[in-house]
Amino acid sequence: MRIAGVLGAVLLGALAAHGDFDARQWRYYKEISGVGAAGFYAVDLDADVMARAQYQLADLRIISGEATEQPYEVRIDRGERTVAAVAAKVYNLSRVPAKGTRFELDLQTREKFIREITINTPDHDFRYQVAVEGSHDARNWAMLRDDGAIFDFSGDVRSRSTIVKLPETNFRYLRVTIRDTGEKPIEVSGAQVNKLLFRAARRVQISPVKERIELNAERNANEVYLDLGRAGQPFDEVEVAFSDDNVRRPCYVRVSNAPEEAGWRTVASDVVFRYHTATFVGERATMAIPETRSRYVRVSVLNFDDEPLNVTGVTLYGKPRTVVFECDPKTRVRLYYGGESAGSPRYDLSTFLRYEQLQPKTGLKLGAETNNEAYVGDRPPWTEANFWVLWVVIAAAIVVVGSMIVRLMAAVGTEHEPPDGAGE
Repeated sequence: MRIAGVLGAVLLGALAAHGDFDARQWRYYKEISGVGAAGFYAVDLDADVMARAQYQLADLRIISGEATEQPYEVRIDRGERTVAAVAAKVYNLSRVPAKGTRFELDLQTREKFIREITINTPDHDFRYQVAVEGSHDARNWAMLRDDGAIFDFSGDVRSRSTIVKLPETNFRYLRVTIRDTGEKPIEVSGAQVNKLLFRAARRVQISPVKERIELNAERNANEVYLDLGRAGQPFDEVEVAFSDDNVRRPCYVRVSNAPEEAGWRTVASDVVFRYHTATFVGERATMAIPETRSRYVRVSVLNFDDEPLNVTGVTLYGKPRTVVFECDPKTRVRLYYGGESAGSPRYDLSTFLRYEQLQPKTGLKLGAETNNEAYVGDRPPWTEANFWVLWVVIAAAIVVVGSMIVRLMAAVGTEHEPPDGAGE
């Protein structure tokens, strides 16, 4: 038993030394301050970290004290969407000549939310247009949607949808008309109403280092150039500021990590507009784009043969990356990053947080970026570069243990050997 313990200690000691956090493999760190009581905290990663860390943030390490690695979870706030049923009474189901099948719904509430109606029917192979009206008193009705559609295709490939979505409203009563198609009227067996609850994702504004606005005569476009100072900051929304009214213009978003003309690539094309007329009032100046982390952004608003749009600027928005971890105010905490060869860690923390549904505290701050003086580059630690030493140690341990076993067996055999003449 003593021999096995010695061998186990040798092996475990060698392996433990191999797995310890080695600060020499990380270029940068930031001090984390603002810890109050002990517990779980959340801190947003800043532009320094996003620019210097690996693209997937695999090289982040939270270190408390000298070298204690703290498990963490990286979160991206994508907002929330939940669906909940609304108690709705169906009544006045009837046929309206020259219009179609109609019924009304009493939601018994005037809570404001976005709704969707599911129409129940046993029918198959149909297509119907649906109109939905709303009312506060079940007497005066306002049109909410007149272009809804329900359908069922029951051939070799089946497709069915009997859901009609509505805009945000607080009407208590809804009236649904399923318009005739000249064929057999639809059979309605009931209806359900769901409310859709949304929480928009948290957004952060990305501030450029430089911004330039100019009129490009060759492309006949207003163009806004943004230099974010470095690549790495994620953004997925572009807002164009302009002062004109009753206009509609195509808009292109291009990005690059090099300012040369050949380096630009188009990531989005859309339309910006603003109208104030007798029949329509509305505007759209914000465009969603695929998330990108390029340094340079060029937004082009085409004018065609119209007067140039008076573009006054462009604003970028993105989803922040947040790190959640447990810390104690009595212990120094640092965020290390910039480890080129570091692999992504795997912790149990994500599962724990999912089950506990903890709300982490906020208020932490990342300090200034500090160059790690202990950094030695991509050169692996001595124990990794000289991993053969571990095998030498193991081999030596086996030799030592083997010799001990041989001597022990010899000693045991000597003790049990009968003295000369004992058997005569």
